[in-house]
Amino acid sequence: MVLGNQTSIIANGNTVIKEIHVRPTSWQLVVRTKVIDLIKYDISPNFSCNSNCLKDIIAISDKLRICCGVDVHDKHVSKSFIKETIAIVGNENSSREVIRSKYCGQILNVGSTSNTCRRCQIDQHTYVYDNVDIGNQKPEPKPSHNDQRAEEPKVDLNVEDQQDLADILQSVFPDAPEEMKTLLKSQHDALCAKGKHSLRWSKEVIGICLSLWARSPKTYQDLCDSNMLILPSGRHLRRYKNRVSQASGLTDDMFQWMYEAAKHAKVPTYGMAGGILHDETKIQPDLVMSMEGGTPRLVGWVDTSQAGNDLRYLREGKVEQHLASQVLQISFIGYTGFRFPLCHFPTNGIKATELHIILPSVIAKLQDWGFSVNFILQDGGEENRHFTRSCFIGNPTDHKYLWVNMVDPSKCIAICQDFSHNMKKIRNSIMSSGDTPGVHKRKLVLNGITILWDHWISAARWDREVNSRPINHKISDTHLFPNPAEKMRNHLAEEVLDSNALHWMKCFQSSLPDGSFLNSTIELLENTSQIISIFRDKRPITHLTDDRVEKLKSLLMFFQNWRNSVTEDETIEKRDKGKKLLSRECCDDVENMLITFPEICRMHLTEFPDDI
Repeated sequence: MVLGNQTSIIANGNTVIKEIHVRPTSWQLVVRTKVIDLIKYDISPNFSCNSNCLKDIIAISDKLRICCGVDVHDKHVSKSFIKETIAIVGNENSSREVIRSKYCGQILNVGSTSNTCRRCQIDQHTYVYDNVDIGNQKPEPKPSHNDQRAEEPKVDLNVEDQQDLADILQSVFPDAPEEMKTLLKSQHDALCAKGKHSLRWSKEVIGICLSLWARSPKTYQDLCDSNMLILPSGRHLRRYKNRVSQASGLTDDMFQWMYEAAKHAKVPTYGMAGGILHDETKIQPDLVMSMEGGTPRLVGWVDTSQAGNDLRYLREGKVEQHLASQVLQISFIGYTGFRFPLCHFPTNGIKATELHIILPSVIAKLQDWGFSVNFILQDGGEENRHFTRSCFIGNPTDHKYLWVNMVDPSKCIAICQDFSHNMKKIRNSIMSSGDTPGVHKRKLVLNGITILWDHWISAARWDREVNSRPINHKISDTHLFPNPAEKMRNHLAEEVLDSNALHWMKCFQSSLPDGSFLNSTIELLENTSQIISIFRDKRPITHLTDDRVEKLKSLLMFFQNWRNSVTEDETIEKRDKGKKLLSRECCDDVENMLITFPEICRMHLTEFPDDI
């Protein structure tokens, strides 16, 4: 069923109609043959077959105002616009000439004070440069002697060449940087293009769009969908991204791409120093036929470099191919924020011995291209832990986790654990602390007082039931009862251990007649909140006497004292000592993080004392 709702607008002698298309379970609004996106205007497209719902739809249609375009006085209109004669019902003799964009939204936003949609408002600025009719322009009046304003430079346009847009931009925006003029010119060219297949983008626009898309494809798509800018599609950018062959292992093309990217981003010398991050990701085991130079090749086998494969053959005692179930990804992280993915290796679970082959090769290759490595960042996987232990003789803590650089023995490389993984491990250890057998594996004890996850649950329940405005509004059931996927989200772990959680727990304690049982919980939060505050601080550390570096030493002392107090307590049975502490792996990784970070600062400030 189609209903016609007349408006008060007359365009080219015809009354503009709002067409309401009603279906059994939904409805649509069509204006000037364009289907309106109702969800964009927070209007539900659902429909129930009753008179009340139909009345509501008609009432909604009545309240939606029609775009009336932009007043124009030129005779010639660009192909990107539609020219109309607009009048009001009841006052047909008072008409006016307007233009509307071909991409006109037709409907105004709710609460808009203008008579023109946002799309037409944006596009009208290109109309001035799109439709200058040289032959019909009236001569400019000569400036009088009393006019003190300087005469602006005139632009001599050539109709056959469709105007010299560079000269126009120079005259209109004389102080604009070249990058802004490039963007404005690209928007003009995109609006004047006959179709999407005729669009041509400059390398500057492709470069910045590719950078944005690589960081967050979803955010880039949201920017494209906002209609504020016309940008290359993600599919188009993917073609440029895949121009470099991303084969497994170390390839010169990738390192050259990285060098050019750093040069284009004007990364300073001290920004080309940093560390490498390696991590494994699960993939679907499968074989893919790849054609290279007309030669077919099977992709999907385990490939950890030639030396790594030979080592695997020796370890297994046979030459046999395996399908990869995981992929090892290695990225470079510079001190100034420059990041770049270097390479990947298909594996079925990386081994510590293979890391001893791969990581030095990556470090050597980076040094060949002018990049230096001060640290290796990794998570607390068992093979990563085994790799760390195998780099040192004796206890790694005695060496401060500083591994001699095999490429340049005069320097050291810090092997450190990832901060976010450590916060999740601390949270997970606390979650496993409780009194319920079979559910809780631990019962953390600090200074003779237990730390239980139930303390967080009780504080959240008190906050919701007593306070009309929650003290810690971020804490939700997702924080308190996370599923396996939610346990991997960094912010959920940090938000139950940060300064807001500390203040929240102190308020809960003060509300109790006797809140002394929370003393150890609050003491732990005082230390974890400082760790989060330091590692999430965006201010650079410019000297080793920085207060944050000194705080890390006291934080390290807290965790070491806690560990020693439990292990040396003779009243606790040996088999139960591990249950009174954070997991052994968690304790090791937290100590590693707190030891290596000051060392990384020291190495960098020593190498570049004048560049910070």
